[in-house]
Amino acid sequence: MKLSPFLLAPTLLAPTLLAPTLLAFALFGCSAASDAGANGDRSVSSDDPPIMAPNSPDLEGTWQVVRLDGSVEGLQMPSHQPLVTFSGNRIHFQSQCIYSDWIWSRKGAATSTEPYYEPGTAMCARGLSNSETAIQNAFTGLKSITAATGELVIEGGGHRLQLRKTDDTAQAQPPADLLAGEWLVAALDGRAFGQTAAIALKGDGRTLLWEPSCAGQYRNYQIEGSRFRALPNPDTIREVCEIGYPPELPQVWAALAAADRISTTPIGGVEISGGGHSVVLQRF
Repeated sequence: MKLSPFLLAPTLLAPTLLAPTLLAFALFGCSAASDAGANGDRSVSSDDPPIMAPNSPDLEGTWQVVRLDGSVEGLQMPSHQPLVTFSGNRIHFQSQCIYSDWIWSRKGAATSTEPYYEPGTAMCARGLSNSETAIQNAFTGLKSITAATGELVIEGGGHRLQLRKTDDTAQAQPPADLLAGEWLVAALDGRAFGQTAAIALKGDGRTLLWEPSCAGQYRNYQIEGSRFRALPNPDTIREVCEIGYPPELPQVWAALAAADRISTTPIGGVEISGGGHSVVLQRF
């Protein structure tokens, strides 16, 4: 018996019709997923670094800026590394006697800042370096703060900063005899001194002295925790030998007289700052 072609049609055509139908569903699914990604409606992948928010315990404390736009050389700060401190919703940036403050917030996926000015504060008279300007722009135009392995990544203002946590305890509580030993003035008010122009000072825990001692060039001081105080020199001490001293030395003494805080630097030095001045010392 010969079967009619019409009876064979469903059997022969079923696979032919099924394949295009499945393909259409597959393409629709891909298109829907693509549209969701384009509209930002997808879930955040577990592989994405977490975006930080104010008052995060992992964020609190002081961090040093170790890279600017992916480069260590981009910082252009051979004598020190700039510091950023997070405290609640406050961000404090300090680079020697240059500093800025912001209040920051996060609403949904949006992170933003606004400037915070503390009455009675002052900065040193020098201008900002290119890297200091870039760091300030990054926080002024802040878009995100994410946590990477042992680092924070700051993005904003067209820049990308990488921060690494400092030893807060060592930095906040310098020992009282921190200045004992021999030092070179590495920078004054943000201006770096070369090795040939550096001023050598000797400390004993109470006095910083420029030698020879007969020149009468020294300053007494006190250190209590992170507070620094220069003491007035006794009137009985006079210059007893005629010798020339570096022309910048009186500026160093004036900066120390105005300073009120002391801290260690990430590269093993000491920074004494306050009153619009900053002195950075490195071990001799």
